[in-house]
Amino acid sequence: MNPYLKNVKRIEFSVTHRCRSQCAHCSLGADRVAGELPPGAAVAALEAAASLSALESVLTFGGEPLLCVPTVCAVHQRAEALGIPRRQLVTSGCFTHDKALREHTADQLEASGVNEILLSVDAFHTEYLPLAEQYSFARALCQAGLGSVTALHPAWIKGPGSGDPYDVKTSACLSRFEPLRLPVGEGNRVFPGGNARIHLSDYFQRTPLDTGFQCGTAPYTGRLDAPTALAVDPDGSVRVCGFTIGNLHQKPMAEILKGYNPMGQPLMRALLERGLSGLTAAAREAGIEVSAGDYFSPCELCRAVARQLK
Repeated sequence: MNPYLKNVKRIEFSVTHRCRSQCAHCSLGADRVAGELPPGAAVAALEAAASLSALESVLTFGGEPLLCVPTVCAVHQRAEALGIPRRQLVTSGCFTHDKALREHTADQLEASGVNEILLSVDAFHTEYLPLAEQYSFARALCQAGLGSVTALHPAWIKGPGSGDPYDVKTSACLSRFEPLRLPVGEGNRVFPGGNARIHLSDYFQRTPLDTGFQCGTAPYTGRLDAPTALAVDPDGSVRVCGFTIGNLHQKPMAEILKGYNPMGQPLMRALLERGLSGLTAAAREAGIEVSAGDYFSPCELCRAVARQLK
């Protein structure tokens, strides 16, 4: 047991960064990596993580994960067999123009054991993807018996009921799905990263970063020395938050996790011990130049440093 990873409860598989859309709010933006996670590698990584601690949830997403249906299904089938209670898929539902293939994929998902499907329906996706195609896939999911585990998962600028043009259009998109009686989940708020940093910058206010910011205090994050989640990218990279800790094509997952030691990595240690100011100082010593004034949040700056380490 690696003491640094004893709190891990979740593993997230970004099975591919390929996608048919170019959404203005996409958090990936230009930071897409090539490759696709093969089913065997993903399942082996899942098994290794499950042997580490009692996983409570597994997520498959992308890009568009249903461009890699065999990997998605293999992950959820194994997760169900391992007794992992929450098995999530996030998809736009736009992976083919073929109605028969949509219906076949819905049947495959029903057999896979996935028990939470979040369908990304909002103004951003419909700029590039046919709403009718999303509706058709949602209907196929209902016909396959997955209606009770499917929810609409919109991205909001301010939230439902706001007068923002994007949010108004998102509400209109969601209303088109009312005949299916699918619940609308909380969704998420657009944040200034990836494409949103470029195309939606007017929505975000850049304020001076708190140089005393400590690792793990931002929403949806954990400390590097006590993470609650692991991530696996399409190229096989294994991450703790934004930091790559190994690659499945170079080492087995079990070996990557066994060797994880954030205190042995100078930049991780600097962030843990001295916060954001320590990270920027250590980054400069490593030849990585970053300026706090260029970023909207401490996490964005940290991710920028971590990317340059790869």
